[in-house]
Amino acid sequence: NGDGIIDLIETEPVAGTTMAPLSDDPVSMDIPTGTYPTADADGAYTYKKTVSLKAMQEAFAAQFPGQSLDLDRRVVFIHGVPSSTSLPDTVASLGDIPAQVTLPIACGELTHVEAAATPAATPGA
Repeated sequence: NGDGIIDLIETEPVAGTTMAPLSDDPVSMDIPTGTYPTADADGAYTYKKTVSLKAMQEAFAAQFPGQSLDLDRRVVFIHGVPSSTSLPDTVASLGDIPAQVTLPIACGELTHVEAAATPAATPGA
């Protein structure tokens, strides 16, 4: 829209809609949850969550009938800037959610990687 900021609404035609949340409970498929990671004072954070792939696939299929999770066809967005960040009124968001919460700040593709074979146990070791 010419404001120099790519907001969430502007990403949708290219990247699609948000489908799976990287929150405390990804399998819930609850996008507007308040359990997303937040950065520390230096702007850094770590997200690590182990979920059942089968449970995630089933939840995804229930939420998006006719589609499969296909992570190697998806992208990951990191959203959010401090609530004190001044943004032009032209920066759009979803419903009543402040633009500071949904503003994309990083994006990356997911790549399928084969798991390394687990070495066999050595007898007597």
